[in-house]
Amino acid sequence: SETPTIVVPNGGTGTLFDGQIRPFVTGFVPVVGGGAPATVVSPLAERLSRLQSEQALQASAAERAAAEAEAKAAAAPPPAPRKDDPPLVLGVER
Repeated sequence: SETPTIVVPNGGTGTLFDGQIRPFVTGFVPVVGGGAPATVVSPLAERLSRLQSEQALQASAAERAAAEAEAKAAAAPPPAPRKDDPPLVLGVER
């Protein structure tokens, strides 16, 4: 075993770390085909293009759902009045 030693200037700070740093994967990009692309695409540009295409798909799906909801609302008959409501009587105040 060894004794840890830190040399710092007067008033300086030092740190000891006793642990392990393990790299981890946050995502991956599958490569289809066997050849390398002719141009190098940065991971940031690739991720941004995927996000934009996902947002476009979500927007078109939301538009379709809104159109379907409008069509259903237009085709549906108005709700029948409830039987247990008393009749509406309008009077003139004197």
